[in-house]
Amino acid sequence: MLLLPYLLAATGFDTAVILAAAGFGPSVAQFLDFMQIVTLLVGIPIVVFGAWNISRGHIQEGINGLVAGFLVCFAVPIIRLFASWQGVTI
Repeated sequence: MLLLPYLLAATGFDTAVILAAAGFGPSVAQFLDFMQIVTLLVGIPIVVFGAWNISRGHIQEGINGLVAGFLVCFAVPIIRLFASWQGVTI
């Protein structure tokens, strides 16, 4: 800790830059918010396609589409649930 001012002076970095780079929690939370939007944009058409297959009489393909679509839509909440079980708050 005593060498920190000398290291900062030698590298040219400011203390705020080092402290800002120390935590990655907000970056992960922002990435997961972005991924939530992406997975919804992909998952909703899969659910609609599964429902369309069921309406055409292709029951097995429709059920597969519905299950896959819901899994895609709920991917980010499932990741956050698993992270909370490990004690990580995102």
